[in-house]
Amino acid sequence: MDLFMNQAHQLVDDGYVSGLAFAVYENGIWTETIYGTTTFEGQKLEETHQFDVASITKLFTTTRILQLCDEKVLSLDEPIQTYINDFKNPEITVSHCLLHRSGLSPSVTGRSEMNREQIYLSVMNCDDLISAPNQETIYSCINFLILGYLIEAVDTDLNQSFSKSIFNPLEMTNTTFNPRQTERCIPTELTEKYGLLQGVVHDETARNCGGIVGNAGLFSTLPDLKRFMEAMLTSDSRLLSSKSYEQIRSTNINSRSYGWNRYVYNDIDACYHTGFTGPLLVFHDNRAMILLAHRVHPTREDHGYLQKREALMQTFLVKKRNRL
Repeated sequence: MDLFMNQAHQLVDDGYVSGLAFAVYENGIWTETIYGTTTFEGQKLEETHQFDVASITKLFTTTRILQLCDEKVLSLDEPIQTYINDFKNPEITVSHCLLHRSGLSPSVTGRSEMNREQIYLSVMNCDDLISAPNQETIYSCINFLILGYLIEAVDTDLNQSFSKSIFNPLEMTNTTFNPRQTERCIPTELTEKYGLLQGVVHDETARNCGGIVGNAGLFSTLPDLKRFMEAMLTSDSRLLSSKSYEQIRSTNINSRSYGWNRYVYNDIDACYHTGFTGPLLVFHDNRAMILLAHRVHPTREDHGYLQKREALMQTFLVKKRNRL
């Protein structure tokens, strides 16, 4: 395990990121490290510092959608149009969005110059549809914008919906959209337009929508995400039904499950997800790994972090415990 932790520390020592929060769950025990600083000239990183987890937000959107399916409020096979009258495409279903099978492009065209209302209308009109639904798998943030709007259509705003149904039951007290204590947030990118982003969501679409959407926007901590991942590993009934957990674990369509990516190699069958800012969550059997880091500080240019993150996941999945 020391060798494994050293591999994580090397991301900081080699200058890929200024600091990271890292944890591995095996045999019912978490082993973790908080290493480095908030910025390259910043203060010591602490476990209560909040990271912008970017597309990890999609996992919470997925969880809430599946909860609503468990509650018979939604059905995976129903068209989005059944629940949102504004939605123009009659063929795209809830399942298509969760599996990235809607046929929508990766992101909203022109999003950097659009406001909340313009983005909403573009999504509702399916302006960025590039193939027929259920024909191919295209990872798309638009799918989770739709799912976020869907939750708000049948429940309440995302922050309240997530809080009452996910964060509060799991006692995830430091996970939220638009955090109030921005000084506890680790900075991301130094931008020309906004300056240094701290406590403001890095994702442009989420930022232009006020910071609260289904594809990105959440800030969280290592302790909170440990609670979430342990719930996933143990099929915690406070979150989902056994049927929904099984759907996540057993579904694999072009390396996608409901909201999660799939990694299948020999006897390895894992679920994982990454975020643009740098995070990684992965679970396999009774093991889990969490990596939180801001690879977009001070710029989004990749100097090798993405390859190193992939290597860290490979080590976790492939290596036997007695070799770590």
